[in-house]
Amino acid sequence: MKRETGLALVLSAVIAVPLAAVPVQAAAPAEERRAPSIRVTPDPALIRADRATWLDVTADFEGPRDFYEDVVLVEMKADRGVGYNYLNLTDPENDGVWTGRIKFDAFNAVPGTWRVESSAIDEATGDDVEGPAGTFSFRAATRLAVTVKSKVVHKGGKLKVGGGLRGVAVAGGYEGLARQRVKIYYRPAGRAKWVLAAGVKTNGAGRFTKVFRPKKGGSLRLVWPGDGRYAPAKSKIIKFRVG
Repeated sequence: MKRETGLALVLSAVIAVPLAAVPVQAAAPAEERRAPSIRVTPDPALIRADRATWLDVTADFEGPRDFYEDVVLVEMKADRGVGYNYLNLTDPENDGVWTGRIKFDAFNAVPGTWRVESSAIDEATGDDVEGPAGTFSFRAATRLAVTVKSKVVHKGGKLKVGGGLRGVAVAGGYEGLARQRVKIYYRPAGRAKWVLAAGVKTNGAGRFTKVFRPKKGGSLRLVWPGDGRYAPAKSKIIKFRVG
């Protein structure tokens, strides 16, 4: 009886080992599906007065689709002001990723937030297909000019700083940016660190002036942080001495 029990245990072990050694096959991963999305680069895009700005647009659909004339229509509209443009995207690799490039200049781009929408026509049914939508922004380029009356200041004397802040106008060229606060940074001679010395506000024409009584020579640089419509700007570095 004991022998039979021992034999049964041996046979059981022989049978169980091969079964346990067989690896369990994992279920095949489900096919990855991209969520519908659309993106515009660069974002924010810069509006320049002297040359055009090119934007790249990429739209992801849930998978390859057969669209009428093999195009996706993209419309781009400004949230504020008159701004509109459109282009047709194509899917050269038939993978559901539709791409295209579009050109803007100061005449058809306005600073601020824009909305981008996509649509197509199903080739088989003729139905309208609403694609992904999103937002991007334009910022107008800016210029920050600075001058000083004299780069040599007598001890106890005044250093008069003047300048102007301008941004690209909708019709091209530059216009003054009114009532904007510009920061003035000072770096003492022989030092590496800039310190905030003062702030000054532009007038209705984008101009400003500020007077200092520096105790030591050094350098000045003006900075405007920008906002949702205009890009940040820095002036050139102005060196002066006291003596």
